[in-house]
Amino acid sequence: TLDRSSAASDVYKRQGSLGPIMVSPDYVGHGLQREMMNVLVNYCRSINKKYIFTKVCSDNVYSLNNMLKCDFKVVDQYINERGSNTALIKKLEK
Repeated sequence: TLDRSSAASDVYKRQGSLGPIMVSPDYVGHGLQREMMNVLVNYCRSINKKYIFTKVCSDNVYSLNNMLKCDFKVVDQYINERGSNTALIKKLEK
């Protein structure tokens, strides 16, 4: 049987993490964040990750919209020492 630690380890092995992705203000609006996201998503696929996780400051509308346009789903919203955050996850298809 699987205990909790081995089940958690299995989930961790199947999940990739995205971020932080920062673009210089001089280059905002040129699609660079989305290009970098696509590279990282494709890399996670290539190493057989099943999901990819990221978090975004909730007031960062541009990044949040990019994540949503790339099929990330909101799974949580929380507050920490840096403010309000949104956690997102994407299921990776082959």
